[in-house]
Amino acid sequence: MLGSLETGKSLDGLKLKINQIKRDLSQLEESNKPMPELINSTNLLRSNEILTKTNEKKTELLNAYESYFKDLESVLKKFKLVLVT
Repeated sequence: MLGSLETGKSLDGLKLKINQIKRDLSQLEESNKPMPELINSTNLLRSNEILTKTNEKKTELLNAYESYFKDLESVLKKFKLVLVT
């Protein structure tokens, strides 16, 4: 039973992490709008930097989802064993 509680906490933590990464991505995408007061080359550099950060966040999000699903599969396997026995 203790293992289930620990896994539940792990899943909750991963859900929080996923939600935080989604918020971070949203903020990055919002900040990617060109600023009229900057020249085009500056806007392009700024956009490139934001795209790099966005890609890093998306990779982090995919990794968090992968961990979440692995933990979820583990929980389901434990419940399956309990139901079979």
